[in-house]
Amino acid sequence: MEEVNVPPFFSLPNLSRNNERSGDDPNWHNLRPGKHREMDILREEQHLPRNQTRPFRSRSDPKPHPPPSDPIVVLSLTLLMASKGSQHLGLRPKPTFFSLQLSESGLKSLIARNDGIFECLTKIMQRGNYESRAYSVLLVKSLSDVADPIHLTRMKPEIFLGLVQILRDQISSKTSKTTLQLLINACPWGRNRVKAVEAGAVPVLIDVLLESSDKREREMILMVLDQMCDCAEGRSEFLKHKAGLAVVSKKILRVSRVASERAVRILHSICKFSSSASVINEMLDVGVVAKLCLVLQVDCASKTKERAREILKSHARVWRNSSCIPISLISSFPSS
Repeated sequence: MEEVNVPPFFSLPNLSRNNERSGDDPNWHNLRPGKHREMDILREEQHLPRNQTRPFRSRSDPKPHPPPSDPIVVLSLTLLMASKGSQHLGLRPKPTFFSLQLSESGLKSLIARNDGIFECLTKIMQRGNYESRAYSVLLVKSLSDVADPIHLTRMKPEIFLGLVQILRDQISSKTSKTTLQLLINACPWGRNRVKAVEAGAVPVLIDVLLESSDKREREMILMVLDQMCDCAEGRSEFLKHKAGLAVVSKKILRVSRVASERAVRILHSICKFSSSASVINEMLDVGVVAKLCLVLQVDCASKTKERAREILKSHARVWRNSSCIPISLISSFPSS
C-alpha cells in the first residue's frame, strides 16, 4: 500500500467572507455596541431606500414601552385626551376602546377615576364621526346603569343635546334604541325633562315616530313623549308640532298594548292640562276623538279605557254631535 503524504493542515475557504453581502465590514462581529457609531449607522442605512435615513438609536437604548393592556387604563387615557380636545384620539377614538367588555366593577372604577367622564363622552357624541358617536352612546348607557342616581340627576344640558342629535341623524337602529333608553332612564326627574325639551327632543321624537317601522322603537318613543308631556314645556312643544296629535293617535291599537297605553296617556295629559279651543277642534279633525271611541269598544287595558272615557267626558258637549265621529262609534260615546 502506497503511503500518501498529507499536508500538515488544509487551507479551508473563508466561508464567512464568501457569504458576506457587499459593503459589510469583515470585522463587524468584533465591534462592541455603543462604539464605532459611524459603522452602526452605515450598516442600518444599507437596507433603507435611497435618500432616506433612519433615526439613530444605539443598541444600548431601551425599547419603547408597550401600550397599556388594562382596559380601564386605556379608556381613562382616551377620555383624558378627549377632555383636552385631542384631535388624535379624543374626538375620533378607535372603536376598540369602546368595544372593550368591562364588568360592573370595572365600569364603577372608570367612573371613580374620571370625574368628567360624561362630559368627555358628550364631546365625542357631538363632534366625533358616526362610529365614535355610536360607541360613546353605548358606553354612556353602560355607565349610567351602574352609576349612582345622583349622576343621572346632575346630567348637563350638553348631554341631552348630543342625544337629540344622534336621534336626528339616525345612525343605526341599535344606537337609536340605546339613546331612547337613556332618555327613559333620565327623564323621571323633572329637571332632566326640561333639559331634554330645551334640547329639542320633542319635535325630533315626533319626526322619528312618523317614519319608524320598528315596534320596539315606537314603544320607546311614546314612553319618552309621555314623560315629556308631564311638564308644561313638553306639552307646549308637543302642540307646536303640526303632526303631534295625529301621529300619536294613529299609533293607538296599531302597534301594541304598551304603545296604546302610552299614546292615551299623552292625550290625557294634553286634554287635562293644555286643552284649548284650537286643541279640542284639532283633536276632532285629525280623528283623535273617533279613535278614543274605538278604544272603548275593543279589548284594552282597563286603565287605558278609563283614561279614554275621561277624555271624552271632559269635552262631550263639543264632540258628541259632531259629524266627524262615525255613526258606529257614537253609541260608545260616554254620557257626561
